Amino acid sequence: MDDGSTGRQFLEAVAPAAAAQVGQVRPGSVTVYLILIVLLIAGGAYFASCETALASVNKIRMKSYAEDGNKRAQYVMYILNNFDRALTAGVLKIASKMGVSVLQAYQSAQLFETVGLDRDFVETWFTNTPCSLGGAGLSRIEADSRFHHAAAFGPRPETGLPSEGRHR
Repeated sequence: MDDGSTGRQFLEAVAPAAAAQVGQVRPGSVTVYLILIVLLIAGGAYFASCETALASVNKIRMKSYAEDGNKRAQYVMYILNNFDRALTAGVLKIASKMGVSVLQAYQSAQLFETVGLDRDFVETWFTNTPCSLGGAGLSRIEADSRFHHAAAFGPRPETGLPSEGRHR
């Protein structure tokens, strides 16, 4: 068993003045948790600022390389300055390899086949979509939806959840 000395040693190492005022500090006490939360927030802020500083320094370095005539650095700066256009170009390149020429065509391209749905249902709601296998129609889908909704949100029990007495 832990007698609390570990938490006490940690608190004395981190904040000796607070340890002297608190007295007996146990590892599960609120003081230890507050100190840990403050340390985690401060550490997160530190590392986020370090990452931002490193990214800024790298961008300045790339800019100086680009000004010196480095072709790769000029390309990197072009991408950094036109990030949205570069991202859109990448998505469109992938879509074109799928056989879709423009993004609007992808939205209604119906590059799939339905499985498990009735042909009449597919023709009504997904016009011109291939349907080689039959399956459930609208009435079956409605019945399934009502069943699952009733199971999830049925009448609430009067007594609440059963208690085994361990969580009071």
